[in-house]
Amino acid sequence: MTSDDIFPLALLGAGVLMLSKASKRGPRKLKDRKGEECNPNDSAPYGYECGQVAGGWELKEERERYLGFGHYNNRAGIDAALESLGYPGGNLQGFQIYMSMISDWDLRTDGLIGQDTITALEEAEEALARGEWVPPRGEWPQ
Repeated sequence: MTSDDIFPLALLGAGVLMLSKASKRGPRKLKDRKGEECNPNDSAPYGYECGQVAGGWELKEERERYLGFGHYNNRAGIDAALESLGYPGGNLQGFQIYMSMISDWDLRTDGLIGQDTITALEEAEEALARGEWVPPRGEWPQ
């Protein structure tokens, strides 16, 4: 083996060593920017939105985005599921509040559809099918 053969191997070995050291580093932690002053006309950093507070604008964690109706297809499907669970008229807010009280779900309680709400609704329907669902106020509406 000549010195011309050893140099490329040494270079390759050094590269492998550098890659192995880089992979041992832990994940980067992003600085928490919640509460920082922001301009609503500028785009907010990833994971944040600029929200109005008393006296100005601050960065807040980005709210859950609406991802769709799941297997319910549309709002009428959600309303039918709510009706079967004891929430006439599509009372999504009532369902969110009740489900947050009786389970480990910490749902939004503003009556807006979010992925957690869809999943909790599916879980409640499964409990109803198993005969384990307790309707609000302990009785089915007449």
